[in-house]
Amino acid sequence: MDRIVLPTERQEAERHCEAHGPYTAFWVASLQKWSPCPKCALQQQRQQRASPPPQRPPLRLDERYAHATLADMQACAHAGATQDERAVYARLLKYVQRAAVVRERGTWALLAGTHGSGKTHAMVALARALYDQGFSVAWLRCSDIIDRALHARQGDYRRPLPMQADFWFVDECSAQQGEHSAFFEIIDARYRARLPVMFAGNAPVARDSDLDVARCVLGDRIADRLFDGGGAVLRFTWGSRRQQAAEPVF
Repeated sequence: MDRIVLPTERQEAERHCEAHGPYTAFWVASLQKWSPCPKCALQQQRQQRASPPPQRPPLRLDERYAHATLADMQACAHAGATQDERAVYARLLKYVQRAAVVRERGTWALLAGTHGSGKTHAMVALARALYDQGFSVAWLRCSDIIDRALHARQGDYRRPLPMQADFWFVDECSAQQGEHSAFFEIIDARYRARLPVMFAGNAPVARDSDLDVARCVLGDRIADRLFDGGGAVLRFTWGSRRQQAAEPVF
């Protein structure tokens, strides 16, 4: 088993390929794995060029929110309970309409607000809409990214992170997890590759600035990167709607 490689260490190791002998491997943060034998990689690239392009992986969403659609957001944008709600959902619709620009610029976004205000519901609707447009989309939780990254550092690649997906939607973020070295390493790789990420997390939205809200959800380092390339914080200022969602069963 490979030892854990910390970000401050020199991330390389001597490996042996059964087909081509010894080589120097490097830890590739953007892929969350050690680099393969260069000669084997070259052979694989040649085979891929001769093969048909791979199909997009299926979109896997939380079952609780699987019913969420873009129509829900359109309804909120036109007839939301508050002016703030209508404005937020109108901007989210614009995010879908300008998806190609968001992808090209690698623009980030943060949905912040109280418990039950509809952040996850909105992100699921966005993820489905972008997937239907033909983009590759990954739905992740902050804790899941940390768990997979730590396992990958130890050589366990059974659950690789979809680093090259066009859009990432990362739910249940917190400042403590945002400052975790494994999470920051992965998100920073997305930042350096100019790939979009939309985060969601609970935070008091009555703060002086968007940067303060972002720090509360993502920590200082990721919050600073959020605004590069036209990133934005969308504040879900209304309260929880869960108690209003359905009649009691019993």
